[in-house]
Order: sequence, then C-alpha cells, then structure tokens
Amino acid sequence: MPLYDYRCANGHTRERIVRYEMRDEAAWCECGALFTRLMHTPHCVPDGMYSFAPNVGSEAGFARRLDAIRNGQKLINKSGDLTG
Repeated sequence: MPLYDYRCANGHTRERIVRYEMRDEAAWCECGALFTRLMHTPHCVPDGMYSFAPNVGSEAGFARRLDAIRNGQKLINKSGDLTG
C-alpha cells in the first residue's frame, strides 16, 4: 500500500499507509481537524533522456547528452546544471 503525507489545518503532518482507492477519504488529526493530502513535486526534472519530454531542450542537445551517456562522460557541471 502507498504511503501518503497529510496535513491538518493546525499544521500537524502525518504519514499514513492508505489503500490507493481510499487516499482521498476523510481522515482526522488527533487535534480534531480534518487532514488534507499533500501533493509533492517530482524529485527529478524531465530532460528527454529517461522520459519522453520533447518540449524540453533541443534535438541537438538531446543528441549531445545521449552521446555523452554512451561515452561515459559527466553530464552535470559543478553548479548542478545539466550540460548540453
């Protein structure tokens, strides 16, 4: 079963293991307030290498990054940005 994060109106947060079908059902905090499910952002940015993201970057940049991966080159510079 998936693990979801919830927050009540008073700022209390909890992780709950809930069946997927029941993830949006009402749940109550110990303080009596209603929980709302938190939505998180993805941990990675689609770059066209491991996900289909044709609107990110250029076709030439995609080809450079693909060649770099095949040749074992480093793809991230010191500032943390992707090169290419």
